[in-house]
Amino acid sequence: MSDEMKPLAILDLDEQVEVEPPQFRALMEDPPEAPEREEPALLEDPPEPKLDIESEARRIFEEAFAQGEKAGYEMGLNKAEPLIARLNQYLNTLDAFKQEVLGRVERFATALALTFAEAIVLKECSEHREITLAMIRKALESWEDKGETLIRLPKEDAWLISAQEPISWKIIPDDELTEPGFVIETSFGDIDGRISKQLDELKKSFS
Repeated sequence: MSDEMKPLAILDLDEQVEVEPPQFRALMEDPPEAPEREEPALLEDPPEPKLDIESEARRIFEEAFAQGEKAGYEMGLNKAEPLIARLNQYLNTLDAFKQEVLGRVERFATALALTFAEAIVLKECSEHREITLAMIRKALESWEDKGETLIRLPKEDAWLISAQEPISWKIIPDDELTEPGFVIETSFGDIDGRISKQLDELKKSFS
């Protein structure tokens, strides 16, 4: 027996210590099921984009329209080229015809104007005989030959000019001259001063 005495614990029987009963598991009892492990999710393919049928149809239509338009333009251009060439030919022909008509009209207008001018000049020379005298002087001023000059005139003009003033010209009445005017004879040739002859020369310059 040890020298040291251990004190005894006195338990009060009235005080009951609550002790959890031991948990026993029957030997034949199935073990608790382990929680199911979640399998990792398989990577899924990304969802395919939804096809916009309306947009796709519009795109196909626009491409087909553009190709058709280009083909139609080229076909139309090929057909139009001969027509354009023919039209240009017609325009050139029309322009040539226009120029010809304008030329004819111009020549006709010139001839008509000269005809009226001839009638007016003849009338004026018939009514005013002094015009013939002025024309003779103008012709002789531009003529270098100062020798003897012979002037043939219609009878009506011959006596009138001789009576107006003394002149050094030799005037001869000519029955063949029936219109106003004169013919100057020189050693170098004749100067035809008849009105109709001068207007004929003027007409030639316009033809």
